Amino acid sequence: GARFFGRVVGEDELPVPAVVSFEAEAIAGSEIDTTCLAALAELDFFEVHASNTGDFESPPLPSGRYALTIEAPDHARVERLLLLGKQDRHDLEAIVLAAMARLEVALDASEIEEVPPFELIVKEERTEELKQRDRWRQVFDGEISPDEPVAVDLRPGRHRLIVRKPEGSLHYMKQLDLHAGWQSESLRPEPLFVEGKVTSRQVPVEGAEVMFMSKEVRSPSTSDVNGRYEITLWMPAHYGAIAEAPDGGKRFETLDLSEAERGHVYELDFDLGGATISGRVEAVEDGEPLAGAGVGLQREWAARSTQYGAKPAADGSWSRDGVAEADQVTVMVFA
Repeated sequence: GARFFGRVVGEDELPVPAVVSFEAEAIAGSEIDTTCLAALAELDFFEVHASNTGDFESPPLPSGRYALTIEAPDHARVERLLLLGKQDRHDLEAIVLAAMARLEVALDASEIEEVPPFELIVKEERTEELKQRDRWRQVFDGEISPDEPVAVDLRPGRHRLIVRKPEGSLHYMKQLDLHAGWQSESLRPEPLFVEGKVTSRQVPVEGAEVMFMSKEVRSPSTSDVNGRYEITLWMPAHYGAIAEAPDGGKRFETLDLSEAERGHVYELDFDLGGATISGRVEAVEDGEPLAGAGVGLQREWAARSTQYGAKPAADGSWSRDGVAEADQVTVMVFA
């Protein structure tokens, strides 16, 4: 009869102790006599084990089509479809099994007031990508609740686990490194509370959009009639925060909560300021405005800098509102 043979290796080209199982499949327009096949199945005839060198070979088989499944612990399964002729010896060559990690994720929701279910998102780091925006690829999205852990098959490497409530404030993230095999991880989001006031020229700003950001976390809030806002964060981290008034005034601040104490309320105020920088861009030769000119402003604060832009009008005039009066700003003009 016909045979097939090959070798099972990992991504490191080392042999893998895999099990190769196969099953006869009917070709279109034909039928398979299952009487003999059922008896052979009882004797594990349709299953061969790779040796310590990774090599395997099937017993003599009738010609026909076979579905192959190659499996090994802690590795991704591979499936093949094979057509064997009479007296054929088919070389499958090297079959590469990718290493896999099985992660069981449990959620401790004792500090979460929102009701389950929650959304669990897993992202895998793509080390071949240098750009931060492209580095993390989503590989899982499903529901998770405190009563039932979720098992996910992943590739070894660095991953981000994100638990969130799309219509609520919960947005928690934990980063971990996975190795091949079985691992468990318990996630316990604990709230951090931040409140403050948004003002401009010492006047409260109502309806200002406040956004706290850290890695992929985005937590929004809105100031009330007294300029007050409150926000709940779910992970200790160094946050960047921006407040934007309805009229366009903005202010960026930072708040280090990497060592935040549970239950403590932190304060961060935003002074959108009332200063306006304005000017006009013109040519030295004739004093006429320059078409296509641009203005850049760089704000220096706390050993950091933030850049803004301003587009001159047709007459060369430009202005930028919402600059805090205490800021030191460098103006750069180009054409």
